[in-house]
Amino acid sequence: MRLLNIIFIFELLFGVLSCAQMPNSTVTTRSSGSLEVTHTPLSLKDVPKELIDQLNYPYVRFYRTDIKNNTDRPIKIVWFDGFFNIDGQWIASNVRNKVLRTKDFIDWYSRDHMTSDGWLRPGGIASCDVNWHWTETPQDIPTKWAYIGIDGRGNDYFAEAVVPEIRPERMEKRAPGEPQVNRRNKL
Repeated sequence: MRLLNIIFIFELLFGVLSCAQMPNSTVTTRSSGSLEVTHTPLSLKDVPKELIDQLNYPYVRFYRTDIKNNTDRPIKIVWFDGFFNIDGQWIASNVRNKVLRTKDFIDWYSRDHMTSDGWLRPGGIASCDVNWHWTETPQDIPTKWAYIGIDGRGNDYFAEAVVPEIRPERMEKRAPGEPQVNRRNKL
C-alpha cells in the first residue's frame, strides 16, 4: 500500500526530467572531488523557442547542468539519472523512461571536451545547456541528478547535485474552454 501511495504522489506531483540542447543566478554543486556537478538556473529567454513550443506541462523549471572531470585521466559516464524526493525517498525518473547510459549522455551533453565515444577529457566539462523538469503545481519538489563514471583502469567515480530552487514557468497550453488534462492517467 505504501508503494501505491508513493506512486500516486509521484504521478500527482511530478512529471519528467530531461535535458534539451542549447547554450545565470544561483548554482548548486556537490562534488566527490573527481567529478563535479553544477546546476545553474536559466531564464525563459535562455531556452530555445523550439523547446518551449514542444512543452505542454503545467510548470517547468529550466537550468544548465555541467559535469566537470577534475582528474588527470579521461572518465566515461556510464550511468546517470534524475531523481525526485517524494516522502523522503529519492525516486528515479527521466523523459526516456529508462536507465540513462553513455549513449544518452553523448546525446544530451556538449561534446567539446568529450571524445566521440563519450570519454570526458581531464579538466573537461560536458554541459546539458537546457535541462528541465516539470511539476503539476508551482510548488518545488527536491530534484537531483546523479552520475557514475569510470576511468580506463576501471575505477568508479560518483557525483550528484540537488537542483536549486527555481521559479517555475507556467507552460501548459490549452485551447479556450478545453479542460485541464488529468496527468495521473497519462503517466
